[in-house]
Amino acid sequence: GVVKEYADDFEWQRCPDEEAQDVEARITVRRDRPLPRPLLALARLESITDAMLENTAVTSACGSDNLLAPLGQDCEREALGSLLCVVELMLHKFAQTASADAIDLAAGFEEPHAALQQMAVIARLGEKEVLSGLAKAVYARLLEVLGALEGRTEEPVGGSVWFCYLRDAKPKLERAQQSGHFAKHFCRLQSLPLGGSSSSLTEALHSSACFKIFLWLHNLFNGPITEKIADEFDLSGWAAYALSDRANDYLKLYFEKTALWGRYLMAQFIASGTFAVS
Repeated sequence: GVVKEYADDFEWQRCPDEEAQDVEARITVRRDRPLPRPLLALARLESITDAMLENTAVTSACGSDNLLAPLGQDCEREALGSLLCVVELMLHKFAQTASADAIDLAAGFEEPHAALQQMAVIARLGEKEVLSGLAKAVYARLLEVLGALEGRTEEPVGGSVWFCYLRDAKPKLERAQQSGHFAKHFCRLQSLPLGGSSSSLTEALHSSACFKIFLWLHNLFNGPITEKIADEFDLSGWAAYALSDRANDYLKLYFEKTALWGRYLMAQFIASGTFAVS
């Protein structure tokens, strides 16, 4: 049966049995639980390969629900990447973006159907915000996976404790670039509204990811310096200001560059588990 903790998120529509050819389940995504464990578990099962199962370290970890990547880091990244793809496909079914809905609500509607139009847009915007919340939760988990990586050296090499790791993993990134896998993830991160109707929050999240990745390169990702990083809402305020006419060119350039680098580096990590920062 389903663990009681997840009973509100998961319901069998067609239960598995010895004779069943197909099974069907309903998984509910909520704003306060944007990445339910049953959904992540399903994504992992769909992403795992025979090679991953043959890995003894992965096999021994399968029974633990508390590990960040119980089926291995490669499987976890693949599963999280597939969830971002699902969000993108579902958002594409809507005629306009969440930010456009927010603008319509702020502008108001003309009678005689203003109230009905408002309710329809609020309902539609709510669905988009839930999907954006799922994408944001997936993005945050990817950074957690990055923080849990092993393979750094005791002393910096070439200025980074991860130099050898990045060098040895470089062929994986090259394969991802040649196959188009990296490009798909980069384009997806360019379009996904991680901040829902707030485009400034989306930019802030990518900018913050860029900063955290460069901290990771120098083994400062989990250190005290991270406490000094502005939280996503403070950074979102600066990103919103950067879009205004009052902002100076340096602030605008800062968010343009760091948000772009955040998308670029995160797409590399999803596709290959490594980076090329040169």
